[in-house]
This record gives sequence, structure tokens and C-alpha cells, in this order.
Amino acid sequence: MDIHELKFLLDQVEIPKELYSLEGGYPSEAFCMESKDGWQVYYSERGQKTSIKVFTTENEACQYFLKKVLNYAIDYLTQQKLRKRLYGTDGRSLPQDGTGDGSPSHEENSK
Repeated sequence: MDIHELKFLLDQVEIPKELYSLEGGYPSEAFCMESKDGWQVYYSERGQKTSIKVFTTENEACQYFLKKVLNYAIDYLTQQKLRKRLYGTDGRSLPQDGTGDGSPSHEENSK
């Protein structure tokens, strides 16, 4: 597998693009791959590379990257689905009643 095939597969299974970068760099909380001193696969968070793995072949790097991103995407999408169920949204804006758990406030229960 090469990077073009990897991109095609990620697009086919509709992995959100904000979860990865095939051009390296330091995106916020994303898996990255770049051709630098071999093939580097790493997780980028807060402007830092973490969990760096270096591969000698593009195929090995692509296989590893695909596995990591698919697992990460499953966790990410599961969390999004749970937030939607709990809060009725993607969870980014929590309820304004101050409970933070999506349950009605005590005042609402007494009405």
C-alpha cells in the first residue's frame, strides 16, 4: 500500500479528515504521517509529536497508520454518538442549566 491508496481507503470509509493528516505537521489531536527520515507515523497534540514510530517502507507505515486511524475513528465516532444521545447535540455545548449532565434541573422537576 502507498499513501495514495491509503488516502483512497480513508475516503471510502468516510474517516473524518480532522482526525488525520497525510502531510505531517502539527494539527490538533490527529494522527499524522510524513516521509522524513524514513516514514514517520505519530500523534500530534498541542503542537507536539507523540508516539512517534519510524518505518523503513511506505507500505509498513501505511498499514500501521490505517490501523491506528481506524481504531481512533471508531472511538471518536462512538463518543460523538453517545454525546448526541445524552445531550441531543454533538456534546460541544452542554446544557445551560448548570447541571452539565443533560438532566432537567430540580426547578423543572417541581413544575
